[in-house]
Amino acid sequence: MSGLRQRGVPAAVNSFVGRDEVLTEVREKLAGNARLVTIAGTAGVGKTRLAEEIARVEFDAGSYPDGVHLMRLGDLADADLLAQTVAGELGLRDQSTRPSLDLLIEHLQTRDMLLVLDNCEHLADAAAELVGTLLLSSPRLRVLATSRQWLDLAAEHVIALKPLAFPDMQLEHPVDSLGEYDAVRLLIDRADADGVAIDRDTIVDAAKLCQRLDGIPLAIELAARLLIAQSLPEVLNRLEKLSPRAASGTRLARNRRRTLEDALSLSYSLCGPDEKRLWARISVFAGGFDWLAAEEVCIGEGIQRDDILPLLADLIRKSIITTEMQDGRTRYRVLDSVRQFGARRLAESNEEQALRQRHFDHYRRMAAADAQEWFGPREVELLVRSWRELPNLRAAIDFCLDTLGEVDASAEIAMNLARLRTWFFAGSLGDARKWLDNALREQTSGSANALSVNTLAMGCWMSIIEGNRGRAEILMRRCDAQVEELLGPLSGKRQLFELAPPAALWAKGSYAFLIDCDTASLEVLTAARDRFHADGNPGDAHMAALFLAMGSAFIGDSREEAQQATAALREEAETAGAQWAITWAVWAQGVAELVHGDPSNAVSLFRTALREQYAIGDRWGPVWAVEALGWTAGALGDHRKAARLLGAAARLQTQTGVTISGLTPLGERRVIAERAAREALAPEDYAAAYNTGRDKDFDQIVAMALSEDEVDAAGNTAAGNAESVLSKSVLATARLIAQGLTNSEIAARRNLSVRTIEDHVNIANARLRVNNRVKIGNWVREHDRQH
Repeated sequence: MSGLRQRGVPAAVNSFVGRDEVLTEVREKLAGNARLVTIAGTAGVGKTRLAEEIARVEFDAGSYPDGVHLMRLGDLADADLLAQTVAGELGLRDQSTRPSLDLLIEHLQTRDMLLVLDNCEHLADAAAELVGTLLLSSPRLRVLATSRQWLDLAAEHVIALKPLAFPDMQLEHPVDSLGEYDAVRLLIDRADADGVAIDRDTIVDAAKLCQRLDGIPLAIELAARLLIAQSLPEVLNRLEKLSPRAASGTRLARNRRRTLEDALSLSYSLCGPDEKRLWARISVFAGGFDWLAAEEVCIGEGIQRDDILPLLADLIRKSIITTEMQDGRTRYRVLDSVRQFGARRLAESNEEQALRQRHFDHYRRMAAADAQEWFGPREVELLVRSWRELPNLRAAIDFCLDTLGEVDASAEIAMNLARLRTWFFAGSLGDARKWLDNALREQTSGSANALSVNTLAMGCWMSIIEGNRGRAEILMRRCDAQVEELLGPLSGKRQLFELAPPAALWAKGSYAFLIDCDTASLEVLTAARDRFHADGNPGDAHMAALFLAMGSAFIGDSREEAQQATAALREEAETAGAQWAITWAVWAQGVAELVHGDPSNAVSLFRTALREQYAIGDRWGPVWAVEALGWTAGALGDHRKAARLLGAAARLQTQTGVTISGLTPLGERRVIAERAAREALAPEDYAAAYNTGRDKDFDQIVAMALSEDEVDAAGNTAAGNAESVLSKSVLATARLIAQGLTNSEIAARRNLSVRTIEDHVNIANARLRVNNRVKIGNWVREHDRQH
């Protein structure tokens, strides 16, 4: 989903200058006895750039079988969310009340992986606690951290990163030697990229500038961009006017922050009034932003909507903003030091509260609009966007919680993200639970209203779907009481169906179906569906229809009823062009076949749902699909396969926090399949098969569940030619990988999206049991040679 070569490891956008010895030292430490290396240093000294380069080198070398994962923590303000954020970046989902730390420990305990945590200084205590715990529980894990301060752990090896070497211009230097200093090399390289040549006539001034900037890479890169508009002597002169320095060629480390501040101040002073305003205003964004957000949030007080793109381009040219492409669209980011400088300028103005309010308003509107639109052709696009914007959505909600009287607005955003299915697709139920709980606490003393009922209903439904019966029961009772308070005495269920908020009916019907296994739930879910439609909420209506179809399949009286309900659900999703919703309709059809029809027909339906959900990055649906394939294998008498799939589903449930045993009709199906497998197999055979599935990771589980090949006790598919191991489409991608093409080049060659190619790479890694592109290429060449 990220559009990166591996989660968090970006492709290089410019050359890596200097630091070769430090890079080698860090790699050697990590390869040796050092399990935690912290690159420590002042702001702007190049910690992030070095960490990125190390991550790229280790990734390309295939040094870590379970991958290299780089996580940027600069935008994370809440230390309590650190474990949850790391889990999410690793593809794990905190979708239960289970602590994220427990999820991480279980996932990482057997992994041979490099975890890179960038910008830990503001979370130092939480980062130290998390890293210390993970290192104790995961013997093959290595951690590389960057921070302005040490983590102070016994296992920590600290690399104190110094500025790039620069010449002391108080001394005599041969002109030809000046370009050998890394600081000067960096300035020359970055200036050359902008078409500014530094030659023998100007290199002395270049060396003086690098000395004036203390060899701090970020300061040098900012200065290099200024050379497009001003000469080296002019830039030097302006720096001296900002903060005259002593004649000595050295400066104490404690003054380096002043040097970076000088460089930022110089860049700021050379900006026009509107550029200055925009620099300050974009500091309200967290984790990046797009041009539409900039237009909505940053206009006003001299900046018109049409000014935004030209001003963004100006700040890009000045290295204030960086860009990256995600799914064919430009996304803007601001380095942490640059953002903090802008935030200080914003705080000095009278605009900060207004800007934060506009930021909140924009993301509030976005969440509401996307929730209303999700059931349609843009469904997956909206889900991916909501995942990408989670840092900004968190910032918006935190603004609500810090603003008197705005707690309900935070609940509104959280509920809209739930309506969009963000939390289930790729987000975190932990966030939603936290924000909804804050709102529910505020509402305990107030009178019932539509928002309070909807908040309780959504909280109840989330607890139901997690399998958290206790919490679901408490919230259901509170929701019922608020509905009664809101509507007054009702004469019967007809009035309830006509007058109660449809979200309350949906929660009530889901509770009766998934907790009580009560056939009366079907009538309540039908009423919820019809009320959502009447209110003009087709997406919510479809979700009610999904649970109605599932209920008809699991606890309905007849095959005809189940097949009609699930067929109608699929037709509705296909008519809407809702890709994710279609996969769930197909899954519901599989249940109808399993319970009321021919279980052999259910296999292809469950696999279709799994294949499509995996391709679009869903982490919730595959749990249910693999689980259902286990039930189906048991119904067909293949009890060894059933045990493997049930073991694999148990692993996925642990990783995502789903508790299927808490969902009565699903839990009963699991009990039936388990009992039959245990009766058919010897205890040791059942355990071996179950553990074969239980010991696989997510990609391997998906590959196993989709495979038509028999899997042996070791979990290996039968050997064969390339076409028997990889699908034709994945094999075509693998052959282009063998030719050395990048994902972008393969996507262009095959007229597919980059994200689809990334899915092919993941599937190939899982099916071939390898961990990098080089090994995929080697496998393809070997098999093509033999066949």
